[in-house]
Amino acid sequence: MPNFTKYLLFIYFLAFLVISKVFGKETLSFSKPSEIPIQSKGMYEGNPTFRAVFVDDGPKVDGDLTDKAWNRAMPAGDLLQTFPEDNASGTEATEFRVLYDKENLYIGIWCFQDNPKDVTANAGNLADAGNDDHALIILDTFRDQRNAYAFIVTPNSLRADLLIGDQGRMQNIDWDTIWDAKCGIHQWGWGAEIVIPFKSISFDEDSSTWGINLRRVIKNNGEVQDWANARSGVDPANAAQAGTLTGLKNLKQGLGLDVLPFVTGTYTDDQTTGNDEFKADGGLDLRYRINAKTTAYLSINTDFADVEADVRQFNFTRFNQSFPEKRDFFLEDAGMFHFPSDGLSPYYSRKIGLSETGEIVPIHFAAKITSNQKNYNFGLMDVLIDSPEGERNVFVGRVRKNLENGSTIGLLSTFGDPRFKEDSYSVGTDYQFINGEFMGDKSLSTKLWTLGTCNKAQTDSELKISYGAETIFKGRELTLVGAFSEVPENFNPPLGYVMRDDYRKYRFAGSYVPRHEDVEWLNVSIHDFDLEIYTDTGNRLSDITHTITPIEFILESGDNLGYEIAHKLDRPTEAFTIFDTTLPAGEYEGFYHRFFFNSHSKRKVVSRLSYLYNEGFLAPGKRYEATLDYLPIKQFMIGVGYSSTILNWNHAPKTELNVVSGTSRINFNPDLSINNLLQYDNFSKSLGVNSRLQWEYKPGARFYFVVNQTYLDERTGLTLQGFGTAIKLGGIFRF
Repeated sequence: MPNFTKYLLFIYFLAFLVISKVFGKETLSFSKPSEIPIQSKGMYEGNPTFRAVFVDDGPKVDGDLTDKAWNRAMPAGDLLQTFPEDNASGTEATEFRVLYDKENLYIGIWCFQDNPKDVTANAGNLADAGNDDHALIILDTFRDQRNAYAFIVTPNSLRADLLIGDQGRMQNIDWDTIWDAKCGIHQWGWGAEIVIPFKSISFDEDSSTWGINLRRVIKNNGEVQDWANARSGVDPANAAQAGTLTGLKNLKQGLGLDVLPFVTGTYTDDQTTGNDEFKADGGLDLRYRINAKTTAYLSINTDFADVEADVRQFNFTRFNQSFPEKRDFFLEDAGMFHFPSDGLSPYYSRKIGLSETGEIVPIHFAAKITSNQKNYNFGLMDVLIDSPEGERNVFVGRVRKNLENGSTIGLLSTFGDPRFKEDSYSVGTDYQFINGEFMGDKSLSTKLWTLGTCNKAQTDSELKISYGAETIFKGRELTLVGAFSEVPENFNPPLGYVMRDDYRKYRFAGSYVPRHEDVEWLNVSIHDFDLEIYTDTGNRLSDITHTITPIEFILESGDNLGYEIAHKLDRPTEAFTIFDTTLPAGEYEGFYHRFFFNSHSKRKVVSRLSYLYNEGFLAPGKRYEATLDYLPIKQFMIGVGYSSTILNWNHAPKTELNVVSGTSRINFNPDLSINNLLQYDNFSKSLGVNSRLQWEYKPGARFYFVVNQTYLDERTGLTLQGFGTAIKLGGIFRF
């Protein structure tokens, strides 16, 4: 053998030894489920426990789960099914481990799958993440068994977070903190590595024990697995049902100050008036964790240039509608200001900084402080807004006391009116109770509330009182609901929302959801009953809605289809308007029938179909609704929607409303995407186009570029009526 070849082989051999020495111990492979200690296995009834392990250097977060640090962590797992079976081991193994260093908490999740091709991972955008396999981690960082954080990940590294309060009764899906996750699909299934900076969450630095729970959803077979108290009637968001995480020592949150400056630029061009305008501005948001349980928020020159456009809604009733909040400042800790009333609320944040038509009203200053103490939770918010009559303040205050039996009692008050100068106010009290172990494996919840309001902006400005109660029983297959509420005439909270006034409402509802393990093609069937009776406050019958879903199938394939029938009786005492049609007072009665089909969201093509036939309530008619979403690859999604409503009025010409929508999402990665929304309806004869680029160029720091266009449908075609663009660049500095 030539010397050169010998030298070459010798060099290769040395290189192999060096690589093995340097890298061989740096990584490892968890290609098979680990042996789980008995105390760390999933429990049907009970709180499993395991220990977090401190490391000097945290694992590399890349989704591979091969870093040697994981070998030091204690495994937990053997989750139990809560659906479709009950108290049965998962068909696929799941385990998780927890590490921490001086700055971060690390969570590794191993979702084993016999055939990795069965992992559902179509989505590349957070809007579609719920259609994929996913894992959800619950962290009760104060171990108060009431409040928690939730972190959700998918195989494509999409991530979402929630703020949970009142044992799962309040879930703020729009809360957003700074954390990261990387996931990957492997030969053994899929895995996730999560890193949560201690600066991003609140916790008790003197406690070494947190509550923790894990849920895994497998879309391929519709399976849901839980770790602690894995029963079908238990929501894992209920912190009282979580397991125990120990070993967390010497944790520090730092100063707890986040500084978020931003600059904006907007351009608008109104083709109807010929006016165009450019504005440049800036502002500052501050978030300061005063202590482990109290956080203050400050927003100067609050800007909403990055807010998504509202989806067009059309009201087919004679009552008021509400719209969801999408602005970050009002979403932050929104659950703290939640009031459990039915059909009304003393605090409706869409009234602040927005006119009745949805136009932006400048907010000069907004401040908020929230606190989660052991026995008390409170939130205070004050906003200084602009108006044609000058600046005015609006205030919201909320306090809740946690009682020993798992119940809470609370008070909420508002002062000021964002749309009128009069000093109006509302005051409400509430009591809530939930027993997650009622009759062993069932749950029982009750809420009572009363709300008084004095609106000086209306003629009838005397103090008015509303009140209500609700009880919900949940079992493995049966849910029962009973509720009552009363709202007086001209009840109008100045900072709140009310769907209707002058009524007493009685509601009785039930749902029976049996599982069909002996039927190969059928997973579960759903049978619902819902009766709502409204009278006015003088006990004169106003309207009745009796809805029955005699059958709805959730098939083994994940598709669902069903039939719904409703009987409606309405006796309005005054004329009312729907669209541009005015109907007289009188009695309206009739049935409607609805047939629906929804394909399983795990597929690359997802469809939803609905047909409603109205035999005569208000007006005989019918409605068609159809949507189709196509996800050929995770980087791209396109969807179309169409609805047609035909109403044959007895006292007016026929109304035909057609709505067409189109959506598309381009996902370059989980942090950079472009969303487009097109909406057209023949009622307004306008086409709206909203395009929104969002880039989180580093955790917590985002760049937005938004384009809005409005076209009017004229005989000659679509004519541009308005055009606008907005740019917002935000940064973050953490101390």
